[in-house]
Amino acid sequence: MIVLNSRENTISLETYGANQFETAARAYLELETKHFEDTQINVVLVNTGDLRKLELSYPNYFMDTKTLVQCLSRIVMDRFF
Repeated sequence: MIVLNSRENTISLETYGANQFETAARAYLELETKHFEDTQINVVLVNTGDLRKLELSYPNYFMDTKTLVQCLSRIVMDRFF
């Protein structure tokens, strides 16, 4: 589970084993409920066996804006030039 706190510019990770799906789902629901109205906190429950793949899939949760900037630059260039 990834918790992105934009207000404090932090992320936290909580890991669960493959056989802990119910525990992870309960923890996710608890955090989603707790932060439901807080637009500065995003909670995501993902499934991966490789942290690097997770970082590639969700770069914004790991504060990697390089990919975002590259994509936005391509969009702007294609649209206006």
